[in-house]
Amino acid sequence: MPVWQRETKQFVADEKVVVLGVIQEQHAERCRLYAQWKNFTFPIVQDAMTSNGLAVVPVVLFIDEHGIIQNRRPKPNQLKEFVATKFPKPEKLAVQVPASRTEVTALKKTAQISQMPDDFCSLGDALLNWQGDDAATEAIAAYQNAQTRLAELNSETKPKPSATSIVTDAQLDFRLGVAHRKRFDASTTTGTPKADDFSAASLYWSKALKKNPNQYIWRRRIEQYGPRLAKPYPFYDWIETAQEEITARGETPIELRVALSGAEIAKQSRKFVIDETEIENPDPDSKVTVDTEGLVGVK
Repeated sequence: MPVWQRETKQFVADEKVVVLGVIQEQHAERCRLYAQWKNFTFPIVQDAMTSNGLAVVPVVLFIDEHGIIQNRRPKPNQLKEFVATKFPKPEKLAVQVPASRTEVTALKKTAQISQMPDDFCSLGDALLNWQGDDAATEAIAAYQNAQTRLAELNSETKPKPSATSIVTDAQLDFRLGVAHRKRFDASTTTGTPKADDFSAASLYWSKALKKNPNQYIWRRRIEQYGPRLAKPYPFYDWIETAQEEITARGETPIELRVALSGAEIAKQSRKFVIDETEIENPDPDSKVTVDTEGLVGVK
């Protein structure tokens, strides 16, 4: 049993703690299979677009009864003290916005009126979150509109203070990759796969990572599909074992709607391919964060 599930189990049973997981997975059913295999009892939400801003995982947060993050890097032995502490209520609470499938219609109107990148981006996110793969085409159009407006805003010599955008071009590239991959998956299940969407997803993810090379979630998404030499580990080699063990327990494993590709379960290659092409600096603009604390050294 994973350590955090073990440490929180009794507190959850006593209704003193609520555990919520967030998965940065492209295919939600793979997470559901893993949760079934490991007997996770807490709810898990999907954030395929990395809209929460995380660049690495896993991340554990302690959030108090008022919705305030109290510890960003907690250790299991700090849980008991956290639960026992009654935190003061802040003077101003964050606005709570209930999620609703009906918000897609409202977001369409908002984006059409404001013509702001963030509103088009929110529309694309809502389409994918609430309407799934079938809404991928609309989501792609929304993200493309967001990029167009963002480029226009950045080209203005004196943009108005109110006409600024939070979402970045790199984030929109990554979302476009997610949407194209979802459309590819949807077309695959209907028997008419669109290879253009598969290549478009890889292209947009690569563009996003080039703009922000420190985003390791994006890097892993690209590595998920190969090449094998670039893979730090096989991403889904646990699936067959999980299915077998779940079946042995007398349960029916969660069905994978999208079949695994060879690259997703392949281990690192032990063969090096000699390439005669000229080696280029992979980070010519020095975008990758350099270790300045001396944690890594070369002798």
